[in-house]
Amino acid sequence: MNKLPSKVGPSLATNKTFVEKLKPVVYSDHLTPREFEERWNAVIAEFKLESNPWLTKMFNIRDQWIPAYFSDIEMAGLLRTTSRSESSNSFFQHFHESGDTLVEFYSSFESAMDK
Repeated sequence: MNKLPSKVGPSLATNKTFVEKLKPVVYSDHLTPREFEERWNAVIAEFKLESNPWLTKMFNIRDQWIPAYFSDIEMAGLLRTTSRSESSNSFFQHFHESGDTLVEFYSSFESAMDK
């Protein structure tokens, strides 16, 4: 959802109706995979996003990030497949620059760990 504005455009990403319909589909822990697919397809069709390559890609890998596909795994409700790495990436962004050498990165990593 953090990438939504850059992938669908800021006007749609700030459209309350769109967001209010998409969030419950993406974040619900209580949907079955079939219910997720039906609701996802309904939102995509309503907002005419069938040709959006990023949304198509995200749908194709839905079993890797949508809670409905983890319901048979004990304690899966505690997991969010990308949230941990996104949080780490956001944190470490403040300590290094893209293209840092390994030595520069290690030094930055140590600073981050000290923080």
